[in-house]
Amino acid sequence: MTLSKKANASVLLGTMGVVVLSTLIICATNPGSGSIFRRSLRLREMTALDFYSSADYKPEYQYKSVDGTSIGSSGFSFVHSPEEQAASATNEELHKLALINSKVASGTMRQQNDIKCVFDLNNAEECLALLLRRVPAPMSHRWTFMGDSQMGKIWDLNDKRNQDTLYHRFYREPQELCTMCESRSHNSRCNLHDVFLWERRDPWEFSDRTVEGPLGIGRQTPGCADQSGHGYQLLECHLDGETGDPCEIPVASFYPIEFARDVELQTPQFRTTQENIAHWVTTEHVPKYGRPVCVMGAMYHDIRIGDIDGSAEPDEARFISNLREFFRLLQPACAHIIWITPNAPNTEDYPQKTPLVRRWNDLVEGMIRTEFSDVIRGENGVPVPFATIIDHFEASIDGPHDDNAHMSRDYASKVANLLVELIRRKANERKGVLVGDGVEEVM
Repeated sequence: MTLSKKANASVLLGTMGVVVLSTLIICATNPGSGSIFRRSLRLREMTALDFYSSADYKPEYQYKSVDGTSIGSSGFSFVHSPEEQAASATNEELHKLALINSKVASGTMRQQNDIKCVFDLNNAEECLALLLRRVPAPMSHRWTFMGDSQMGKIWDLNDKRNQDTLYHRFYREPQELCTMCESRSHNSRCNLHDVFLWERRDPWEFSDRTVEGPLGIGRQTPGCADQSGHGYQLLECHLDGETGDPCEIPVASFYPIEFARDVELQTPQFRTTQENIAHWVTTEHVPKYGRPVCVMGAMYHDIRIGDIDGSAEPDEARFISNLREFFRLLQPACAHIIWITPNAPNTEDYPQKTPLVRRWNDLVEGMIRTEFSDVIRGENGVPVPFATIIDHFEASIDGPHDDNAHMSRDYASKVANLLVELIRRKANERKGVLVGDGVEEVM
């Protein structure tokens, strides 16, 4: 089998007042054929910045700055000294965090509902209306779920036999209705590379617990994750016209990514899980099916990063920096990101305390508003929505919990039902049968 790949990327930097934004982009095409799970990584050493900013790539995307102006592509300049690089990164991160803090302190974010909905357990119409306005109907009806065990609970309600779950409707059911589907599942917390047929990094690099995960068994055992219970569930179904199989129904995959940055899934090409997954979706999924809508959420594990001996304060600047980098990596992979806030804890007995989770949620919202609300794609210069927030934190404070970190099955099903309805409506919109909310009938 011969693969021909031509990829384009650039790192776009701009300065606006006090905000510095950068974008890491891949655009890839792959006319090759064969298993969608073949190992596509080029086996040479490189960092994500090397890969995304190499001379073989050209700009395709631009961010829309907070004042509505576009940020042009000015090239990328590396800081060569490790000391200079660390100092530069720290200063930039503190600068960005100060801006986000000012937005949080001003209270202006909570008065704006243009990119965020506050989830109501008894009435999801506000959230559904916002999502219908901002989220595009994904090409080929593809949806990608990423996150920790809280996201896993929303995905399958911890009940694979329940036919009302996202897992059953968009992962299991398409395999029964469509004849040309290829699925891979991996429910073990170890041997994570097997699902992608990837080669492990050699030598293996253990995590630096001051900046990244994993922190527990995943750090002690190469190729393993800290969490268990939710594994990779990847699904691809060919479209009508490719094989004659009329499989034009929504399909979804789940990626158990428990940190904003971790090294559980290392390859010779990329060191972090986030780099490898973003690269795989961008180069293997997007050329065939277009960009999926990505639904994601994580935070609880990140709160423990840096607290090696139990005495350190949670590092909010590090979390925002890691999450920002993950969003950038997903820029070419996702048509849109739906960020689902983590829920409130059931008790204050653990590091994930209610005021802290609320504070970090505000910081994430500030980051998204400042840097990822909209994006300019292609050459027409028209900004399109890129990230939307479903905020169910306040609703979860008094909601039923199964344990300290996870909501009850009934609660999680209400969040899941909102996403089920969104996916159903967007599938109809893609087919042109949904009239209203600005969607024209084309039948």
